[in-house]
Amino acid sequence: MQRRLDYTAVWNDAIALLKAHKEAVIAIVGVLIFLPNWINGYVVGEPDLEGLKSVSAMASAFAAHFSAHWFVIIPILLATMIGGLVVYVLMIRSELPRVGDALTVGLKLFVPYLVISLLTGFITMLGFMAFILPGFYLSARFITLPSVVASGDYPGITAPIKRAWELTHSVGWAIFFLTLIVAIVGWISVLVAELVFGLFLKLFGSGEAV
Repeated sequence: MQRRLDYTAVWNDAIALLKAHKEAVIAIVGVLIFLPNWINGYVVGEPDLEGLKSVSAMASAFAAHFSAHWFVIIPILLATMIGGLVVYVLMIRSELPRVGDALTVGLKLFVPYLVISLLTGFITMLGFMAFILPGFYLSARFITLPSVVASGDYPGITAPIKRAWELTHSVGWAIFFLTLIVAIVGWISVLVAELVFGLFLKLFGSGEAV
């Protein structure tokens, strides 16, 4: 039987979960996601892509940038992954009302989650290499993995992947288009925020502050 994804229901559920845990989510995101990425931007910065037009040249620039700053980039990526997993644990497992409890559980689940993420990331990369579209489809089929791992009901490596595949059966493309819409809205919001905040800094801040 063909399933349909109700975008309105997904949105309403997501908003309800965020409202129910907003203080804890803000704390986790601030400490484990925003702060590490701010440090990364301040200390490491972005690769210099000015004047580069070919994909190979850009890839080389990113590779050189990573090679020079891997000792900062990798810990920040791990902290960001932990932060995201802890947010899922907090929202899914109602028996863990405190941030500290969710953090403890998230840390215990992190190693298998990291292995699963690397494995599915490699599979998705192969999909992108095979005419791009399979990569988008696979990324949508694996999108529920963090919540499946966070639930704690599917231990090991293969069980969470199998469960995520079952949950997204026949709605892979619908999930992809939903995430595409959210990504576009988020991208526009970031551009607007950067424009407003950047203008404020240029008007009232010094050169170093900007």
